[in-house]
Amino acid sequence: MTQKQKSAEEAAKIAAEAAKVSATAAGVAAKEEIASIKEDAQAKETADIEAAQEAGADMSAKINSLKDQATDKFNDLKDKATDKLGDLKDKASAFTAQALDKSGDLLDTLSDKVHAAADKLGK
Repeated sequence: MTQKQKSAEEAAKIAAEAAKVSATAAGVAAKEEIASIKEDAQAKETADIEAAQEAGADMSAKINSLKDQATDKFNDLKDKATDKLGDLKDKASAFTAQALDKSGDLLDTLSDKVHAAADKLGK
């Protein structure tokens, strides 16, 4: 074998080894890229889950706030209705007392007139 053939054969071996190393490096780089993509996807998924949980917590807080507002409005209306009912009850009681007084006065007046008429008839 000539020197050129030996050099060519040596160069072919070196090229084959370089190709192996290059292929191995490419495989390692691909695995690292896949791992990086997987980590990014997991981080995004975690972030999405956390965002959804925060949105759910915000929605729950808003619902509780609306519930509290509705309860407060209901209690205010109930208090106002109770006050108005008390006022009406007081007015009705006052009117009833006044009507009883007037009817008593009218009965007294009528009784006096009946007695006076009876006295005139008796004379």
